[in-house]
Amino acid sequence: LYANLAVSLKWATDQEKRDKLTDELNERMRVHMPRMSSIKLNVAEARKSQIQNRQIQLESFFRRQTSRFNSKLQLLQNSLDKLCEKMTLKCESMRNFTFELKQAKSTSAFSVLKQNKQVAENNLSVTFDQFVEKQKKEIVEFFDFFKTSNDRFKENVMLADSSYSEEEREVASQYFQRMEDQISIIHEDLDAKVKSNTEKVNSLRDQISSEFDNALPHNLADVQLIEMIVSLHKEYSSKFESLIFSNYTMERNLQQA
Repeated sequence: LYANLAVSLKWATDQEKRDKLTDELNERMRVHMPRMSSIKLNVAEARKSQIQNRQIQLESFFRRQTSRFNSKLQLLQNSLDKLCEKMTLKCESMRNFTFELKQAKSTSAFSVLKQNKQVAENNLSVTFDQFVEKQKKEIVEFFDFFKTSNDRFKENVMLADSSYSEEEREVASQYFQRMEDQISIIHEDLDAKVKSNTEKVNSLRDQISSEFDNALPHNLADVQLIEMIVSLHKEYSSKFESLIFSNYTMERNLQQA
């Protein structure tokens, strides 16, 4: 045991051998360290490429969404304008009842005209309600489409891929937030447009109805006056003819007497 210990101590204190072993270790470190750096470099390059590809994918998605949004927005605005124009024409058709007031030749004709107008107004009210709901529905469907599309991208791309880092998710969330902010502004503008269209049509309905209500008493009074004159003319014509006949009868009786 002592002999073995002496040999070990001699080896441990052998400076030449220790230097040789140190040189071998340094050589091994020199040979293997570049390989470790190369591995780290390859991993970093792969990660960098992955991030760049995701950035390109995200930007491409937003470009497509923006182009699609602007295109469909123009179609929606045109549709809202056409709905308003169509409803305006239906309101304008109610002016025919005002024009027909001048054509009425009897008080009974006014009664029939008022009844027909009431039926037309009831139908117009139903059409107006449909017009309001149609505008709202088109706007809701428009924004729901893009919300669903955005949510699908988040779910299928961002959330489904666990390799997304928190920083990448944060950047993507900022993109979506900016888009949602812009969409909210456009949503408010469209709501204001619908409100303006509705008020415009409603104001036209009230105006046309007021024109009829204002014109009705004057036209009715004219016809009633004419009917009274005609009635008086018939009455006095009948009395005059009776008087003439009575005078003629008296003259014949006097001549016979």
